Amino acid sequence: MISMSETRASLRFTPSVATGDGFNNMVTQLTRAARPCLLVASDGVSPGASLMALVQTNPAMSALILDTPWQAKHQFADLGDVLDALPKLRRLFANGTLTAKHLKHPALESLFLLGDPLAASVIEVLQPAGLPALKTLGISMASDAEPTAEAATLKALSLAWKSLETVYIDAVTNVGALFKALAKMKTLPLRVQLTVSSFPDEDEFLSALTTHAAALKGIKSLELPFADYISEPGIERAQALVPTLSEPKTNGILPAIYAGW
Repeated sequence: MISMSETRASLRFTPSVATGDGFNNMVTQLTRAARPCLLVASDGVSPGASLMALVQTNPAMSALILDTPWQAKHQFADLGDVLDALPKLRRLFANGTLTAKHLKHPALESLFLLGDPLAASVIEVLQPAGLPALKTLGISMASDAEPTAEAATLKALSLAWKSLETVYIDAVTNVGALFKALAKMKTLPLRVQLTVSSFPDEDEFLSALTTHAAALKGIKSLELPFADYISEPGIERAQALVPTLSEPKTNGILPAIYAGW
């Protein structure tokens, strides 16, 4: 259930390795391998608190991927505990039913948080002071129901981030409020990529863009799927208001994000 590359140990967490000798053998293999990146993909069972034994096999780990490709509701250990256990961590991708007593780490540069839905309580502990080195932030609010974390996400974005360079936000339902939150940022990111689960009508979209155009033009690449929702004249008007506005280069936060980790 473990595959190795030069830089990554990839683990498929199944019922057969969740306990007993299977689990102990897995811990031994990871300890010996000591790869800088660990991918844990839950399959049929949630790793839960057992994750801590896995991440502690290599305290020098620089990248951690917690994914749920087969069952989005699976749980991992609390992300605050994970961050505390990995002082050299630079990149974290976490998908599932997430919890976080805190999100604090002096060296973390990339953080991706996904859930169905992503709990607002996870986003509410995001603070610039707790993540002073953060350069890339990705938040996916995709959900079969109404996203529960959108208000918390907008509030988190509007905080006094100084180091953020790239922001990914998936499943936005209130584009105007998102523009407002971005405009409030004291230091604008270089790139913002958005996907939407609800798009306003053309007049509302152009009105919101006009209101915040002065600030949004400071973002070097503002990627938003808008061309399919508005008229050709609307597209021309939007790009005249914010010349850096374009269609997204990728379709949201996908596993390709961590392909090179």
